[in-house]
Amino acid sequence: MTVVKAKDYILSVVAFFVVTLCGATIGLIFGLVTALVTRITTNVRVVEPLALLAFAYLSYLGAELFHFSGIISLIVCGLVQAQYAFQNISDKSYTCVKYFTKMAR
Repeated sequence: MTVVKAKDYILSVVAFFVVTLCGATIGLIFGLVTALVTRITTNVRVVEPLALLAFAYLSYLGAELFHFSGIISLIVCGLVQAQYAFQNISDKSYTCVKYFTKMAR
């Protein structure tokens, strides 16, 4: 039987915070990139829904690729997108994203 030492408890707590905070950082980065992309797509409105959905999915995949929390990354990316990116898109793009997410349920 293996003995669990105090060092193992400390490493598990540190690993928890690393996985969580790095996942949140990846989500924050992808959310800010989405806000920048939607800000410069005023001439090409067709790209806006694609950018919102694709960058959210890439946030999840990027976090999972490095074994961080993909769910935390996706939540943080969605929060950043809701705060910044949705202000930059047109009404048609907002409607498209809204109905696509309802359809995906």
